[in-house]
Order: sequence, then C-alpha cells, then structure tokens
Amino acid sequence: MLGAQVTGGRCARWRIEAVRGLAEQLVSGAQTGEIHVGCAEDIGSVVPSSQPFIHLPGTGPELDLPPGEWVTVPAVGRAPARAKVAGSASGVLHLRAPAEWADVPVLAPRERDELLDLTVRAARALGLEQIDME
Repeated sequence: MLGAQVTGGRCARWRIEAVRGLAEQLVSGAQTGEIHVGCAEDIGSVVPSSQPFIHLPGTGPELDLPPGEWVTVPAVGRAPARAKVAGSASGVLHLRAPAEWADVPVLAPRERDELLDLTVRAARALGLEQIDME
C-alpha cells in the first residue's frame, strides 16, 4: 500500500507498507507490513516487520502438496529460497517465510525509489497531488 503527496513533479511525502507475496493480509489489516516513510528532503526511514507467512498464487500441483512439504520461492533481485508449505486455500499457497529472508528488507532502496517514480508518473497522468494505491 502506498500513500503519497506529489508536488512539483516529485513525491513530497510518502508512506509505503510492503509484504512479500500477495497483499491481501496487509490490505485487510490482518498483518502489518514493512513501513517506509519519508519526504523529499529526507531519504526516509524503514520500520521492519515480521512476516511469518507468505501467500502466493499456487499451481495445481503446488496446491495439492500437504503441509510440511518444501517448495522453491522465486525472489526478484534475490536468490530463490526454499519454503515449507503451511497449507493452501482458494488457489493460494500459504508458505512459512524462509529463515534466510528474516533480516532482508522487503523493499530495497532502489525498489522503493522505482515505486516512488511510478507514483509520480501515475499522479501526473491522473492530475492528482495526493495518491493512494494498493
């Protein structure tokens, strides 16, 4: 989720909440994500969040796996990791977060900056100075 004030062609203030995988748990309020806040004069700060489970769309064979089986979880810009299946429902695979990702931020500074650039472009295209996206 992202909320930003866009002024003079740049994000003047922003707040981003991010989780790995599908954001349903974040949007519903069931989970708090990693929080990035900042303003144009400051690079911002990050409040980490514990994410014990990752929810991802599953393929037919993955959705049939029993709890306790292992799957490989792809990661953009990072090495894939192995995660243990906790269960599945409605086409969504519920995985225990890989231990090696515990101290790795969800959004790297470069990814945050790319997201803020897209936010400015979206605000400009829509003629907005305040924008919220999920």
